[in-house]
Amino acid sequence: MGNTISCLCPNDMMHKISMRHRARREWKSLEADKPLDDMLNEKTEKTFTVLVTGMGAFPRNPGSDDGRFSEDDNCSHAITKLLPSYLPPFSKHNPTSFNIRILNPTCGAGQAVKTEYGYVRTYCQRLWKEYGNSADLIVHLGLADGWEWYTVERSAWKEGTVKSVDGVPGGRKGEYYMMPDDIGQTIKDLPASSPSFMKLPEQLFAGPGIDVDGLARNVQQTLNSHNRGKDQDQIEVRPHPDAGNYLCGFISYESFAQAVVNGYSARAIFCHVPGWRDKRRLYIGRDFVCTLVGEIAAQKRSSAVDSI
Repeated sequence: MGNTISCLCPNDMMHKISMRHRARREWKSLEADKPLDDMLNEKTEKTFTVLVTGMGAFPRNPGSDDGRFSEDDNCSHAITKLLPSYLPPFSKHNPTSFNIRILNPTCGAGQAVKTEYGYVRTYCQRLWKEYGNSADLIVHLGLADGWEWYTVERSAWKEGTVKSVDGVPGGRKGEYYMMPDDIGQTIKDLPASSPSFMKLPEQLFAGPGIDVDGLARNVQQTLNSHNRGKDQDQIEVRPHPDAGNYLCGFISYESFAQAVVNGYSARAIFCHVPGWRDKRRLYIGRDFVCTLVGEIAAQKRSSAVDSI
């Protein structure tokens, strides 16, 4: 066949060219009117990567012969086994346009963080060296058996600190991390911290840039709105002064310190979960973690919007 001959007359050709120019102008106008979320997506990472850890077996009453909680008894570990690997944008637990990816290295059998001071120190070093600049957030979970609420912890204290737990006026003061761990050791059995760690402040805080009060409030409101009409599934989430004087506080301080000393970009936070071991409430614990992650991603997104 020969070359195709246009059937358009000159006026039709001019009209078509005019329509193309108009379409280009309209497209540029649409680009200018794009939602802020779309513009922000083009300026930021589309994936928000979170790493979650849970803790393992530990003595029921440190320093006594009252037995141990097994790894599976520790709800912080049991909850990690239920976590998804991904929270899609604008989904139940993710109010942002980020694709939230959840890394879960301690969920397997025998993989929970050992409740040993020496192990925790080495583990935090390895964890941050591998993920400190590739993850956006590291969430440490621990068990507070007997509590009827979840907490978002503001801070952690350095080894050698002498104070009452939570800073309660009139509370009995004691040196932090002197309760025996799962192998009977205390902080005094470890080699001295590195000089750079010893120069750090007594108290280090979650974050940086995490609004603990707003986070606790929003997580509670969001979860309870999802479970509206189910009174037995309503929960309380409290902001809390510090992660305590045992392994929960110790892993928090060691983790925060790794970020500060080495200048890693990831942020870190610690949360306590209650000792609810029935299946229904373990799934509520899973939803707590997913909602927490989504709300922290939303805080990051909000701060990114403010900086535009």
